[in-house]
Amino acid sequence: MKIDIDNITLQIEKYVSSHDNIAVVYLFGPAATGKMRASSDLDIAIMSTRRIDGFERIAMETVLSCLLHMDVDLVVFRQAEVLLQHQILKYGHLLYEKDPSVRVKQETSSRREYLDTRFLFRELAV
Repeated sequence: MKIDIDNITLQIEKYVSSHDNIAVVYLFGPAATGKMRASSDLDIAIMSTRRIDGFERIAMETVLSCLLHMDVDLVVFRQAEVLLQHQILKYGHLLYEKDPSVRVKQETSSRREYLDTRFLFRELAV
């Protein structure tokens, strides 16, 4: 399934421009790797300047699903598991950046934590 990244980016920019706390948006998962299928949802990660609770995340996810006319799985980067954060940074695409300092701070923290714990992932994989 082919998706229109330009339209997705435009719709996301319109939406997040009204949310001062959203500083960065990543596209990840099948849409970012070109393996999107008809049954796939759109995986989006956001970096926020404040904590986002579950109700707010679900509300944002619902609005984005309506705007984009497809199922959206919204992840709050700082609140995600370190392995998922690593996958987002490694394979994801940056769609929107309002505040580069937020991205740098959260990416640095995530990479540091991943490097500190990756030996555990390797041990558990054996």
